[in-house]
Amino acid sequence: MIRIDVNVGEIQKRLNIFRQRLKDMSPMMREVADIMYDSTMENFKVGGRPEWVKSQRAERDNGQTLVDTNALRSSVHKQYGSRYAVTGTNKVYAAIHQFGGSIMRRQVAATSDFRPYDGRPTVLSKWDTGEMPARPFFNLQPDELKDIEQTAVKYMGDK
Repeated sequence: MIRIDVNVGEIQKRLNIFRQRLKDMSPMMREVADIMYDSTMENFKVGGRPEWVKSQRAERDNGQTLVDTNALRSSVHKQYGSRYAVTGTNKVYAAIHQFGGSIMRRQVAATSDFRPYDGRPTVLSKWDTGEMPARPFFNLQPDELKDIEQTAVKYMGDK
């Protein structure tokens, strides 16, 4: 008779370690959120990776770009929990900067508040459109993605 004994004790021990670490991944998620936040701040610092295209309006009017105003950059925040890591902003105009697209602005009247005899403000119906190039500030680089992967491997590995 042939008998084969398999000792699963070490495998069971490692699976138990994984199970415990998967219950609360906050330490790992904190590191991931830090990597994403630092990446975003670096994008603002260097003017994009790859470099951002300056908008037509900024070129035409010597307007400010994302780097000059700091309003969007200062709104970026990070959060993490046991199952998530987030870097984001609450600015409504962030999406047009991240993805680019068409901008629709109502034309401005010569008088700020023209009210005819009936007392109602004038409603302007014409729209001015322009194109905003994408300037992705949430843009992880390959080495940062590798850092996130290494963070997960380190967290799940034996301590």
